[in-house]
Amino acid sequence: MEQNLEKSLERSLEQSLEQSLEQSLEQSSEKRMAINVQRFISSSVCITKMLFEAANKRFDETTNLKEKSAITDYVATCDKIMNNIKNEALFNHTMFIKKAFRVIREPTNCTYIMNKNQELFNIRDSENKIITLLMGLDIKFGYRYFSDTEKSKFWQYMYLFVYCVYSLIVPSNPEIIKKYPDVKTLVDVLEKDIISSKILLDDGIFNAYLGIEKDDENVSMADLLNGENATMKDFSLASLMKTVGGIDLDQISKELENIDDEKMNEITDTISEMMGSKGDSDIKELCSGFLKEAQEKIKVKGFDNIEGTLMDIAKNAKNNINVSKLNKLKSGFKHFKKSGMEQLKKMNKDGTNPMANLNPDMLSKMGVPSHMFDMLKSQMDKMSVGEEDDDV
Repeated sequence: MEQNLEKSLERSLEQSLEQSLEQSLEQSSEKRMAINVQRFISSSVCITKMLFEAANKRFDETTNLKEKSAITDYVATCDKIMNNIKNEALFNHTMFIKKAFRVIREPTNCTYIMNKNQELFNIRDSENKIITLLMGLDIKFGYRYFSDTEKSKFWQYMYLFVYCVYSLIVPSNPEIIKKYPDVKTLVDVLEKDIISSKILLDDGIFNAYLGIEKDDENVSMADLLNGENATMKDFSLASLMKTVGGIDLDQISKELENIDDEKMNEITDTISEMMGSKGDSDIKELCSGFLKEAQEKIKVKGFDNIEGTLMDIAKNAKNNINVSKLNKLKSGFKHFKKSGMEQLKKMNKDGTNPMANLNPDMLSKMGVPSHMFDMLKSQMDKMSVGEEDDDV
């Protein structure tokens, strides 16, 4: 009887372990799927935004009225696509992904993508209609306005886009790996390139300051795409914005709880220096005030209405702070956006940059305030503070 009881317990344990493993694998798969959806949408938005901005810039440069008219239509299409992609109710992401894969799966197109060949944007169907990776958008039109640097950045976003399309198609269609070997070969190459390029550390795709190990030389693609907060169950525009904006709101909330006065002073000093205002008491006072007010408001209200929270802070600043100090701060914002963020990303231990003497832990601490100031700056720009200012 004891033996039967022991065997019964063993079977129960085995079944329990099997169920636990299946549940774990299911959750892991669900999580990866959600992350890839977010990455797919993020890269789509970034690609479209680059085309939008390049065309807009050309509009200001050209005097050709016919070209201006064409650009006007093009940027309107880009704007509509970006808005639709971000809105789950308006956009059929599944169809978008499937149509993109139909382009990617062709061997010739795999070669074009691997070689970053713009001929990819010239392909047409039997009726001579443009075949495009982005539904409804002629990529070639905006691509011709890119500088070499912009082309390089564009292809990194495109690589991420293609990688995510493949990653979203394969789980439900595993036979694709055998059916389209050229795609699998392409994706293997893209994976290595994406990791080495660190496109996921770009502030438009991934938060460079939260959730990434400092030693990322051996980090796999799965590790880079493995977020802590993504699940298909709660995937929504709110969760999308965490990724599109490069902001992990849950992580920020946790970090806010742990920022004491000493850390706040350290962060304030670092921001002041990155704004090109080291030792400026006005800038330090304003930075400290903004940070503390944002910290308290967000701890109480959360991120449900972050735009409203930051607008309140900006309005308080306009009403209660000397205008000359505010304009000095706006000039600091410009310096921060142009050089401070790059300094943060390059911060390391080799002493090759002016920020190398700072505590390496500032990387994680700076994630919160840098994004706060970025969002706050956008709100301040919506209001007049006494002087006209160039766009940052």
